Amino acid sequence: MIFRKKTALKKLEKREISFYDLPKRFRNDKKFALEAVKQNVYALRYASDDLFSDKKSILEAIIMLGGWPLKYASDELKSDKEIILKAVERDGNALKFASERLRDNKDVVLAAVKEAGWALKFASERLRDDKDVVLKAVYEDEVALLYASKRLRDDKEFILKAVGNGYALEYASERLRDDKDVVLAAVKKDGWVLQFASERLRDDKEFVLEAVYRNAKTLLYASERLRDDKEFVIEAVKENGWALQFAPERLRDDKDVVLEAVKRDSCALEYASKRLLNDKEFVLEAAKQGKGGVLLYVPDNLRNDKEIILEAVKKHGLDLEYASDDLKLDIDVVRAAVKQNKDVLELISSPRYLSRDSKDSKEDIKKMAATLKKEITKSAKTEKTIEK
Repeated sequence: MIFRKKTALKKLEKREISFYDLPKRFRNDKKFALEAVKQNVYALRYASDDLFSDKKSILEAIIMLGGWPLKYASDELKSDKEIILKAVERDGNALKFASERLRDNKDVVLAAVKEAGWALKFASERLRDDKDVVLKAVYEDEVALLYASKRLRDDKEFILKAVGNGYALEYASERLRDDKDVVLAAVKKDGWVLQFASERLRDDKEFVLEAVYRNAKTLLYASERLRDDKEFVIEAVKENGWALQFAPERLRDDKDVVLEAVKRDSCALEYASKRLLNDKEFVLEAAKQGKGGVLLYVPDNLRNDKEIILEAVKKHGLDLEYASDDLKLDIDVVRAAVKQNKDVLELISSPRYLSRDSKDSKEDIKKMAATLKKEITKSAKTEKTIEK
């Protein structure tokens, strides 16, 4: 038998004994019980009824452990607004242990849903139909809309605010998931939510194109008919080049589709098929039609192709950074890059310009930079003379 409280607490900490096994005088000691709970939270289950009826003790337990000690509190304390507020501020889901009266108290429920949106589940029917409460809950956790009243889930004005958290669309009424205004508002926040729209909208060409313009991800959840339609996907990537990543594999291997995407956004080339990325003719055309950045996604052998690199730097001089070391030392290539963007002179002077590091290379770069600077100066003087 254990007679010393210090010894009992150490044994509880090491889980050599359970609180239930201690003498009743220990379990009835409020101060000791709270100390025991610090060592082992499950001790609270076996504390005396006096502890659960004592406001100060329950408040201390809530401060230490969060909202769940409220489960063991007396009915009187579960109706105490101060205690319930303290509990739900620590853990919104503690609202489920509150009295029916306090689950219908707006201050209490607002505090709960602010901490955990889906605590709305435990609010009264009246407050689950309260716009302020439900909106606060949905902003914290979109799942909360699932517990809102049927009336609010079918209220267009309210849902347009709620889908500020895009995923809330999943829990809107069937009628509103077929409403263009509502779905577009949700898609603007997160393209993935198009999956929750009605089948009719996901198969509506005009609507999906507008959605893709706002968020490229939406193409992934367009109807299978639209996603497999080459002409439609071309229209989609014209709206948003990034949509290419969500096109079917077959169309990411289609030159017409990928070129349209690259025209809109050169970085879309990242999502082209390996076959196209290794096709010199295609990459050359992409370099001609893209806006810069095309070289970032092509294989090393094509970065060493002078014809491709020249086309790329003519469009975007700083793309010289992605050329092979050999072509970075080619005066024709560098001249074309400098002509497009004089900042290239700073690029070639950077210590990281070449992946290899040799004296000869550094000397070559210095000579090339000097030559190009002279050419620029001469060209500027010639232009001034012509103007005069």
